[in-house]
Formats: sequence, C-alpha cells, structure tokens
Amino acid sequence: MPPARAADLRRRWHILVDGDDVPPPIPYFRDMRLSDPVLRKIREKGIVRPTPIQVQGLPIVLSGYDMIDIAFTGSGKTLVFVLPLIVVALQEELIMPVVPGEGPFGLVVCPSCELAR
Repeated sequence: MPPARAADLRRRWHILVDGDDVPPPIPYFRDMRLSDPVLRKIREKGIVRPTPIQVQGLPIVLSGYDMIDIAFTGSGKTLVFVLPLIVVALQEELIMPVVPGEGPFGLVVCPSCELAR
C-alpha cells in the first residue's frame, strides 16, 4: 500500500502510530493472508470487517512486531492478540503435529473475570 493511502486510512479512522517501519493498515481480513479456515471462522462469528484497531493492529502483530494498543472496550482489541496466537499455533501444528498433553501454546492474561468471559 502506498504511504499516502496508509496515511489517509489512518487519518480517516483516527489511528495513531509511532515507531519505525510500521506496517500499513489492511482494511479487509481477506487481504491479511489468513488461511481459509480462519477466515471462515471469523465470518461464522459474524465479524464482517475489521475494526480500526484490527485494521492496524493485526498487520503489526502478524509481522512479528511488538505493540501497545489503546482503544475503547468493545473495539476488537482481543482479536488483535488472539488471532495471531491461533495463526502461529496452526502453522506450528502443520510443521510438527501436537501430541496429547503438550502445551501451553499461549498465555492470555485478563485483568478481570468479566473480561475473561
């Protein structure tokens, strides 16, 4: 994506970024190189388009960068860190199948019981 288009998307969606070589926002899940089963599951969950935090956050995390995000409750932050965890776990499963009892594959820390539900 040309830098001017990335800047325009960020401006329209009020996305602020700071850092070197920040990946451009990707406005559609289908353009994020997610597998068909993952895209299907996203659609089954009723998620049609990524939210602004997902448009910018998923390309950052899927590119292997660290990220601190700030967004309102209900804006889709959880998917920004859970989806890459699932993608990596599925890729690793293809390389070396998981045997029963192996794990954990990721750790999600929640600040409250309500957010863990």
